[in-house]
Amino acid sequence: MKKIKSRRSKPSFKKKKVVGFVLFSLIIPIFLIGIYTFVMWKSSGEFVSPIPTVLRVKVLGNFIQQKPVELEIEQFLKNNRIEYKDINKIADHYYKVAFKDGEEILFTDKKSVSTQVSSLQLILKRLTIDGKQFKRLDFRYDKPVIVFKES
Repeated sequence: MKKIKSRRSKPSFKKKKVVGFVLFSLIIPIFLIGIYTFVMWKSSGEFVSPIPTVLRVKVLGNFIQQKPVELEIEQFLKNNRIEYKDINKIADHYYKVAFKDGEEILFTDKKSVSTQVSSLQLILKRLTIDGKQFKRLDFRYDKPVIVFKES
């Protein structure tokens, strides 16, 4: 019996190189987005998908936009029935909420606004129970800083 030789040749080295390059160029961006997502998730404590900010996904003709922090603070304060006088941006990442009696609360946009407002609500309840009044509450640090009014 005679062996029949196949006329199909092996893929050339150039074709393998091109296919390898294409696969490599598709895998690297996915890997980098995964690393970015992991780092952001670990640093903030919340999962934030990088895809809308990287790709600028269009929804119904408008670009996805984040709400300004002032509006987010205002919404949470109103939802929790906390009365305030005004909200001002005092620095890059810091916001001051003024109350009618001169009290001040400092928020940061580096942490979740909902978490800060929830903490505010608990602190206000505790201070009311204890019969104390604050002059300034500062949520910019790991633990809230309270400055009390002098009696």
